Amino acid sequence: MGTVLVLALMMATDPVRLGVTLLLISRPRPILNLLAYWLGAMFVGVTAAVVVLTMMRDFAPTLLQNLSSLAATPVVRHAQIAFGVLALLLAALTTAGLPARQRLRVPVSVGGDPSALLLQPSTPTGISQLLGRARGVLGGESLWVALAAGIGTGPAPLEYLVALTAILAMGGAIGTQISAAVVFNVVMLAVCEITLVSYLATPRRTLAIIDQLNSGVRTHRRRILSLMIGVAGVCLVVTGSG
Repeated sequence: MGTVLVLALMMATDPVRLGVTLLLISRPRPILNLLAYWLGAMFVGVTAAVVVLTMMRDFAPTLLQNLSSLAATPVVRHAQIAFGVLALLLAALTTAGLPARQRLRVPVSVGGDPSALLLQPSTPTGISQLLGRARGVLGGESLWVALAAGIGTGPAPLEYLVALTAILAMGGAIGTQISAAVVFNVVMLAVCEITLVSYLATPRRTLAIIDQLNSGVRTHRRRILSLMIGVAGVCLVVTGSG
C-alpha cells in the first residue's frame, strides 16, 4: 500500500494538475467548478480501476510490461520529443501574449487632409483567435469545461497502471482492492478535496480566501496557462530523451 500512496502523492503534486485547479478557481462559480472537476477525475479513475481489477486482473502485469516496452521504442520517444517541442512553442506564444486584434496605420483622407492617418483593425491571426477562444473558455460559466478537465487530467495511464498492479500484488478480495484504488484517487485529488471540505466547514471564510486568490490568478492567468503547457512540454522532451 505504501507504493500506491507514494504514487498518489506524486500525482497530487503534479504541476499541471495544480495549474488546472488554480484556473478552475479563477472561473465563475469556483466551488461548483471544483466539484465538477472532482467528479470527472473520480469517474475516470474509479471506472478504470474497476475494469482493470475485475476484467483485466490476469493481464495487468503483462499490459504494464508491454506499455513500458512501447514507451521505450525510438518512434514513441521521437513523438514525445516532437509534441514536447510543440508544447514549448505554444507556451512561448502564450507568454508573448499576441493581441487578438492587431492595428495597422492606413493612410486615408480625413477632413480634406490627405496626411491624416486612421487606425484600422487588421484580420486576427489564427494564433490570436485560438488564444482568444481559450480566454473565453476559461472565463465562461459552463461546468462542462471543468468536468472535461477532470476527465482529461485523470490518473496518468502508465503511473496508474503501476499503482493498480501494486494493488493486485497485495492480494485480498476484489472489494478491498477497489477500495485501495478509490483511496489512490482521493489522495491524488487532495488539493481539490481540501478546498471543497473547507467550503463545507466554513463557506464564508473559504469564499473570502478564494476571492483573494482569484485576483492574483486572473491577473496571471496567461502565465499560469503558459507554465502548465511549458511544464508538460519539458516533461515530454525529458521523457523522450531519457
